[in-house]
Amino acid sequence: MTSNSPAPLIKVWNFRAGALVMMVCLHRSGLAVALWAAVAGQAVSQTPPLDSTQDPPVTQLEDVTVSATPLQRMVRDFVESVAAPVPGRKPAAWRAPICVGVSGMQPDAAGGMADRVLDWGHSLGLNTGEPGCEPNIFVIVADNGDETAQALVRALRREFVTGASGVDAGRAALRRFQSSGQPVRWWHVSLPVNPDTGAPIVRLPGQFPFTAPREMTSPQNFGNFANLETPSRINERSRDDLLQVIIVVERAAFNDASFGQVADFVSMAALAQLDPEASPPTPSILHLFDTARAPEPGLTRWDRAYLETLYDASTSVAGGTPLRVAHGMATRLESAPPAAPPEP
Repeated sequence: MTSNSPAPLIKVWNFRAGALVMMVCLHRSGLAVALWAAVAGQAVSQTPPLDSTQDPPVTQLEDVTVSATPLQRMVRDFVESVAAPVPGRKPAAWRAPICVGVSGMQPDAAGGMADRVLDWGHSLGLNTGEPGCEPNIFVIVADNGDETAQALVRALRREFVTGASGVDAGRAALRRFQSSGQPVRWWHVSLPVNPDTGAPIVRLPGQFPFTAPREMTSPQNFGNFANLETPSRINERSRDDLLQVIIVVERAAFNDASFGQVADFVSMAALAQLDPEASPPTPSILHLFDTARAPEPGLTRWDRAYLETLYDASTSVAGGTPLRVAHGMATRLESAPPAAPPEP
């Protein structure tokens, strides 16, 4: 973490382990020919011969409408369903090295969970912390998610309600985090920063208010948390960096899905600000606990394309708004398939 980042909330060991659909088509050509001949023969025997002096009968067919959803619209619907940046801000992404701490599991399992998150981060070009690093991604496995979330907020409220603007999802979202009943829930803390310096552009708790000097002769005179705007449409003069993610996983989640599926679900939540009620219209690991849908074995190509676009440098420089993320994601899906999943 940079020196501007708030201190992590919990000291957790970082366990770092070294760690068909088959389609069968039965082509029975003889049976198909026999059935077709029988149907055709029956039709012929029931149809009187045509009078050559009469026009052949005309069969009026109903209008057939062929509709297809353009890829761009499908991608836009996906991003609108999934992305949940801080209100008024852009989707945040990790710039600092990520370090994962897992509690509530046996060491081998905790290491496997941490490794999966780190592997996905590495596939996106993120740096990872050394063994013993201070975690900024916390995964807490507990028997009761609501009780655990409520206890965390009571004990460490300042980590959830920082007092700075533009860094978290707000009080209504915090209430949902504590009482959603969902098997996996998350809380992200991000920070609006100057993209050139990485310095915050919002005043953090404990910082002195800005006092204008007598002469304003350079951008530095505006203070460390100034938002510098330029008339450029290409490079917006702020970005949002993830600082900390807290993920609570109910132990019962492993009864409804495999360890690998839950680990990929956790990885998606660890690397992007997601709507806790997201229901994208295309295949996604976020449908894992939706009983109305067949579960995916892991992150889908849509999930991977979203993450890759979110961490694409050109998208980030261009501002990273949901609309731009959707455009970049559509371009990525049209030009080449997303990268293969990391090896388990």
